[in-house]
Amino acid sequence: MKPQEFRAIRKRAGLSQGRLACLLGLGRDGGRAVRRWEGGERSISGPVTICMRALDLGLLQPGEDGTPELQAAPQVEGVRGQVR
Repeated sequence: MKPQEFRAIRKRAGLSQGRLACLLGLGRDGGRAVRRWEGGERSISGPVTICMRALDLGLLQPGEDGTPELQAAPQVEGVRGQVR
């Protein structure tokens, strides 16, 4: 994921850098990590990319206390959700 896409997803979600850091469980100084990702100073790891994609799809949202809440995936007609 490129820094521009990362920032665009955060903005579409209406989150500040600090609020996104809280959502991602980055701790007290997490806003600094978010700034570095957005500025291209640090590479964005795979797990963070997955979280950002889930946020963009509406599958991950901040709860009232700022912690993540997973949303149910929408049903797609003709697709079965069985794991074999």
